[in-house]
Amino acid sequence: NKHIIVFHEKFALGFACIILFFVGAPLGALIKKGGLGLPMVIAIVLFLVYHFIGIFAKNSAEDSSLNPMLSSWLSTIIMLPVSIYLTSRATKDRGLFDVDLLLQPIVNLFKPKEEIVVFEDSQRSITQEELDKFGAYENSRLIDIIQNYRKYDYNETYRDNAFRILNERGISEQELKIAGHISNDRFENAKRNYLDFTLNSRISLFFYIPFLIGILAYFVLNNNNLPLMAIVALVIAIPSTIMFLVFLSKAYMSQTNFYKIAEKKYSFNIIIFIVVGIPLYFLLHVFNKKKMKEELKVIQ
Repeated sequence: NKHIIVFHEKFALGFACIILFFVGAPLGALIKKGGLGLPMVIAIVLFLVYHFIGIFAKNSAEDSSLNPMLSSWLSTIIMLPVSIYLTSRATKDRGLFDVDLLLQPIVNLFKPKEEIVVFEDSQRSITQEELDKFGAYENSRLIDIIQNYRKYDYNETYRDNAFRILNERGISEQELKIAGHISNDRFENAKRNYLDFTLNSRISLFFYIPFLIGILAYFVLNNNNLPLMAIVALVIAIPSTIMFLVFLSKAYMSQTNFYKIAEKKYSFNIIIFIVVGIPLYFLLHVFNKKKMKEELKVIQ
């Protein structure tokens, strides 16, 4: 097997030089931000992927787990479509990839619907008795209802009646808007960060599943002398891991901003958040969302 590997490696390395050239050269043209550093980092990452796949394949071929000819060419074959893709993008003067276009279907799938109020399940309908009391409320109380009706678990009927009574008293909605009494900016900012956290956390959960399955499958397949399948599982797990960590970090930032607005101390730092999030993400997602929802109710 070693003789076959060495023989084919001579040809594979020659092709690899050409293919890696068509990987590295387009990166400089595609990545226009970050100077020399960012293309260099991406090129190094791609080279390491190529290198480690080659090592895994070679080790598998030496113990007859993988065809020796295939092991010599495997990393080159995997990098070939990457080089074609990058060269094609560079010649058409496009970006490295359209992240928004790729992720938009996932974002649309997990994005919280704006028309659904955070506390929809706890809102109370206005009664006639409460409606009759509105006329006796002072202006400050009515303005407070307009700004914080969500906080009090009121539905929009409360707010609309507060608007109506203030309008009858000569205070128009435009005047309230100019004075900054239409909405509670602090609450709205906190709510926006809560929704951002929910979105990013859900997407993290989406990528967490193939990441976890891929890692477990890699070790299981590798221990059962199925190296080629193990490499496939690893190839699936790596991008899922990257996307999971990216959106986990974004969820952390939204959560941190939320607690800054709420003026509450947030005990987790980013390292602890990620370390805890990797093995216990399902529990972390549910716990954080529930806690933030409770905090949102008391923000004034």
